[in-house]
Amino acid sequence: MLRFFTYWRQTSRRTDYDLPLLLLDEDFHSSGQVSWTNYRHDGVVHSGDVTDARGGATEFIDVPLTVGGRYVVPQVNIYAGESFDEVAESMFGYQTRARDQGGAPFDARTVRARSHLRGQGRLNELIPQ
Repeated sequence: MLRFFTYWRQTSRRTDYDLPLLLLDEDFHSSGQVSWTNYRHDGVVHSGDVTDARGGATEFIDVPLTVGGRYVVPQVNIYAGESFDEVAESMFGYQTRARDQGGAPFDARTVRARSHLRGQGRLNELIPQ
């Protein structure tokens, strides 16, 4: 399983980042999505919508390797609050998960890639190859 994640900690005002994921077929047509509006699709599961990050917040999306889509396109959107340049810290990445880890807490040893989110944009995409 792949687990996409975003973590952020606001500086001074309520900040809501969202982690949606778009599933695409072999012709790059939409075959589904998972987000704060749709927590489950074809075995893909969203952790839930976090809307305040005073002490730090994390959203996850678990994607089984058997998912029907050919491509996955995760994004980090700013729904409300501070930009990527204004928050105290923010990052996005993915990790691999074994079935026996299930809903276990975050394990830094399984992170395969991560990057800090910085910039004035209100959207950040990572397209894994």
